[in-house]
Amino acid sequence: MNERREKIFISILCLIFSILISPVLANDQAPLSKSVAFQIVLNDILGGSMEGKWVYAAKEAVKPETEIKAFNKIVKSPSFDGWFFFIDDHPWANWEHSCRYVFVNTITGEYQIIPSSMPPDNIHRMERLTSVGPVGVKKKAKAFSRKFILEKNISSCSSPENLYAIIISGGYNPYNNWVRYWNDCAAIYSALTQVYGYPDDHIYVIMSDGTDPGLDRHHYDDTYDSSPLDLDEDGDDDIQYSATKANIANVFNALQAILDPEDSLFIYTTDHGSQEAGQDALLLLWEESIKDDEFAIEVNKINCGEIMVVMEQCHSGGFVDDLSAQGRVIATACAYDESSWAMPPDYLYDEFVYYWTEAVRGETPDHTPVDADADGDGNVSMEEAFTYARDHDTAEEEPQYDSIPPELGAEVSLCGDVLATCEEDDSGDLDIMGNTGGLGGTVAIPVRIQGAPNEVESLGFEVTFNHCVLEYTGFTRGPLVENFDYFEAFNPETGIVRVGGFEAGEDTIPTGANGDVIYLNFNVIECEQGSKYTLDLQKLKDDIAGWSASLGCFQCGCSCDVNGDGEVTPKDALCAFQTYLGICPTDCGECEDICCDVNMDNDCTPADALEIFKEYLGLPSVCSQ
Repeated sequence: MNERREKIFISILCLIFSILISPVLANDQAPLSKSVAFQIVLNDILGGSMEGKWVYAAKEAVKPETEIKAFNKIVKSPSFDGWFFFIDDHPWANWEHSCRYVFVNTITGEYQIIPSSMPPDNIHRMERLTSVGPVGVKKKAKAFSRKFILEKNISSCSSPENLYAIIISGGYNPYNNWVRYWNDCAAIYSALTQVYGYPDDHIYVIMSDGTDPGLDRHHYDDTYDSSPLDLDEDGDDDIQYSATKANIANVFNALQAILDPEDSLFIYTTDHGSQEAGQDALLLLWEESIKDDEFAIEVNKINCGEIMVVMEQCHSGGFVDDLSAQGRVIATACAYDESSWAMPPDYLYDEFVYYWTEAVRGETPDHTPVDADADGDGNVSMEEAFTYARDHDTAEEEPQYDSIPPELGAEVSLCGDVLATCEEDDSGDLDIMGNTGGLGGTVAIPVRIQGAPNEVESLGFEVTFNHCVLEYTGFTRGPLVENFDYFEAFNPETGIVRVGGFEAGEDTIPTGANGDVIYLNFNVIECEQGSKYTLDLQKLKDDIAGWSASLGCFQCGCSCDVNGDGEVTPKDALCAFQTYLGICPTDCGECEDICCDVNMDNDCTPADALEIFKEYLGLPSVCSQ
């Protein structure tokens, strides 16, 4: 009995001892040290080499299911305590791009890899286990002389007072706001001011934390400084606003009240981007972002002659479908599903915009001459600059280009529409006919068929126009589609009218037919006498898909409302007649201020006064064509 009691007592002591000592044994088994965990990552995941990658380690182990914020995403750690390592697989690509979150179990050494495309927001608190390499020299884009520009006879802009620009670089946060983004902006800013003559107060710079003196710029030697506010080394501060959606809206609102069809706007963006889904993309700002459709809403506020857009950020091609419109030229560094890249060997610029800026500057930042003026006309057009940048870009990116109308990119430079001329073309199977009109008047633009190559039961096409000059108000069916079962025209977006119809019965358009399909009606909302604007046909569908199409021109003339009081009266006709006779001042003002050549024959004559009076009487006139 005593022996049995002794055995029971010993068993109880062993159980108590095992309970007391088990935490000690567990602690002896773990914790796996961070250095051992790193060796697991290095050998098992990286194959023994970190070459071409940046690897980071958290200072402390993370708890199970910890949510790690990564720009606009969340990464959740596994259900165990783990050492956290971050692997940037493409450190010289801008975000977003492929990367990996690695968690090594602090007890077992097992690991879990979570693929992602954005770095953790707290990456600046992690230890970087790889060196950047020999690129840690602090440099910035140089101001450059006009010497080569003058020697090559690249034209200065004749009307810099009509030129405006917006430069945007977010960087997202100090760690990810690499020095190359500042350099990108400094290079283009100095080109705008020193080559093209943009006034400083016409360039709106929206960058990182704005004028805050905090340390917001990251150099490759892991030091920080505050982004210099002077981009072109002229002694004046150029950065005005922090990169927020609110400031972007404020700038576009301000320009909305300033710009008119005689002005041109250049928009330039760099730093990081992201892809939501498909072609839906984001531009990262300072601790926030703006969607492509939100950015398009801001751009669409602007009523000006031309808008030129250059975008460097990752997934920048996703902005094209939202920004594409009449009177715009767009160039992006990459497609909607691609990253954009820094430029080796020193990575002080991003590759696509480096070459694009080099093209429009006519030289490298070190003053080595380059010549992107392929046609030798003394101007580097938007198309020439894109072609030069695309052909020199060796990064894993496919630059994208869009121009509406297609010829616009070859006609415009950073000086605006310096080369543009519209030449009427009547050669197409489907032809849009030109017309003239004056400010405040209305104009009808016919679209006609010339010798239909085949029978037409259904058709569709788009007409593009300058929305800064013309305002679409409606349409009238032409004789060829008068009896179609269905025929409609709609204005789906700025500067475009989409036309379509079908006929299931006998009233189809026969082979060989000639005649008008539609008359598009517009108000003339802005107009400079003598200016011509392209009317283009695009996206021919169904039975006319293979047809040729030819463009037309809208030419600005004088309005029949000579005195500009909002209505046409006999007084307007009288003022035109007084101008012809030389009775100055006229009842409407000084003769030199009177625009009365309403029939566009380059002279103000009694015939113009007659047309104005006919308009007053409600008779057919050139003013109501």
